[in-house]
Amino acid sequence: MNLSRLFVEKRAIGWIALIATLIWGALAFRGLPQRKDPEVISRTAVITTQFPGARAEEVEQLVTLPVEQTARRIAHVDKVTSTTRSGVSTVFVTLDDATRASEIDAVWNDLRARIDLLSATLPKGSSPARVNSSFGETATVTWSIASPLVTDV
Repeated sequence: MNLSRLFVEKRAIGWIALIATLIWGALAFRGLPQRKDPEVISRTAVITTQFPGARAEEVEQLVTLPVEQTARRIAHVDKVTSTTRSGVSTVFVTLDDATRASEIDAVWNDLRARIDLLSATLPKGSSPARVNSSFGETATVTWSIASPLVTDV
């Protein structure tokens, strides 16, 4: 006996199988994620500090090194790298892969708090250090791509 003959001869089994499949499909559909924008977890933050008029060596010693040391004290930090140019310090902070998604916001808030405290001790003429960790926000990425070009005005 094959499956098609079973459903023809015993219609009740066929109807029950059809209804069970429809219910199972409806439950599976309700279990699908409903987010419009996917959640992108970013494990990298950038700390930018400007020190207009200072040479790269001065920026490295007075701004970049203290920011790097502060960032290395944060729990779950895997790697800290930096780029220093005349007047600008850029420090990249990457979290380790073992950091759970629920802990990432707390780590970035801790980093912001410590960098805000450090900003008070930076040399005169330098801007407060800014922490940018919102690379994973889809709206931010879309805005940065779709924003108009900067004009001289």
